[in-house]
Amino acid sequence: MALQVLFFAVAREVTGKAKETRALPSPARVGAAMEALCVDYPQLLPLRKHLRVALNARFVDEEALLQEGDELALIPPVAGGKPRCRMSDSPLEPSPFFSEMSDAGCGATLCFVGSVRERSQGRKVLSLHCEAFAPMAEERMEAIADEIQRRWPGTHMRMVHRMGLLLPQEAIVVMSVASAHRQAAFEACAFAIEELKRVVPIWKKEVYEDGEAWVGMEPQRS
Repeated sequence: MALQVLFFAVAREVTGKAKETRALPSPARVGAAMEALCVDYPQLLPLRKHLRVALNARFVDEEALLQEGDELALIPPVAGGKPRCRMSDSPLEPSPFFSEMSDAGCGATLCFVGSVRERSQGRKVLSLHCEAFAPMAEERMEAIADEIQRRWPGTHMRMVHRMGLLLPQEAIVVMSVASAHRQAAFEACAFAIEELKRVVPIWKKEVYEDGEAWVGMEPQRS
């Protein structure tokens, strides 16, 4: 079977490739693919214990089964081990996100701030409670960042999402995107927001003057 292998950062440098098509006997697991890659690229061997592997944009272990046409990405640790995406129970300040993403090679830097609305479904919002399965949420947000780098090479993203109790106008999510060109930055930012709502396990309960409701479900009148 054939699969696409993507290399990022130091993995790209030591192999001299951004991607390749790799043929393996079927059935095969991720571990077999990694062993074959380390044989062809011995420089990967000392890096192997530091690499995370994403199969079709989802992090997996080396026991995961491969199928024809799968996409395997080798993900090194981010700079300094600092995560690009995280959940937070502290108030969010957009300014550091913009300055930290400044890069001489990036001609476009966007900062998106999502805030608690004062009205929702025609009702006044008193507060919003955000609940999340934080470890999984952070992993899925990191996967979104990886997918952005794959779709828009050279584009980088950082994202922090609030948990806990928030009041109207407080920031729920702050995201910064930097790219060489504005079109890629706009597209990547829009993609990240839609994926955040679609695949990241975060739940929001709106509290109104006359009741409360989980976002996405029918309002519960008191």
